[in-house]
Amino acid sequence: MTSNNDTLSFGNHLKNIRVEKGLSLEDIANETKISVNVLTHIEKEAFDRLPSQTVTKGFLRSYAKALDTDGELAVQGYLSGYMGKQKDIESSDRFLGSGSRQSQRLIFLVSLICIIILSVYALSTRKERTEPNPSLPAATETEKTAPVPGTPAIQETKQVTSETQQLSISAVEETWLKIIIDEKPPKEYTLAPGDRLELVASSSFNILIGNAGGIRMTVNDEPVSVEGKSGQAVTIQIP
Repeated sequence: MTSNNDTLSFGNHLKNIRVEKGLSLEDIANETKISVNVLTHIEKEAFDRLPSQTVTKGFLRSYAKALDTDGELAVQGYLSGYMGKQKDIESSDRFLGSGSRQSQRLIFLVSLICIIILSVYALSTRKERTEPNPSLPAATETEKTAPVPGTPAIQETKQVTSETQQLSISAVEETWLKIIIDEKPPKEYTLAPGDRLELVASSSFNILIGNAGGIRMTVNDEPVSVEGKSGQAVTIQIP
């Protein structure tokens, strides 16, 4: 990133280095544990498809490390491009002017009127259904409360064996996760501060954490240490 344009084009810079080294996106994904989709969004600089700033900066550092290049330079380019994108959005909002705001108010007012009409209709319909029909005899107290003879009570129970792995994750910062449970297809999660995730596995978890300093974990109520700093991407295998 020697010129000003290259500084802003962090995704193109990383892509050029990757191509020069003869590496594919799959090679980078295997090295960093970042999905090919996210790597593609980084190279295309698709800001609206990337996760939060904290998670994205961690991904950029991991990507740059896999290419043996300066990760902080990539982060600076990302932040410059992100701020430019925000300025474009603000300029567009100012261009829309008061006419757009009036349209929004009108849409809100029409929506509110529709909600009130539907609420009144629903209340009137509910009242008609709850009023007794004089043509039908009222049910006796016995008919209302008597159980059906021979019908056993049903009670659902959930058994947890000693081999079950119960994973609890609490987010203290915005964090992106990719979790493989019992070698099944992976699932991705984005947690905000205060969010909590509870998962159960029969044998194992494989977890890619986009922000190592953003979560606290326990397995079967035992704390699990997450080695890494805020914004750093790490992988954990349990057990």
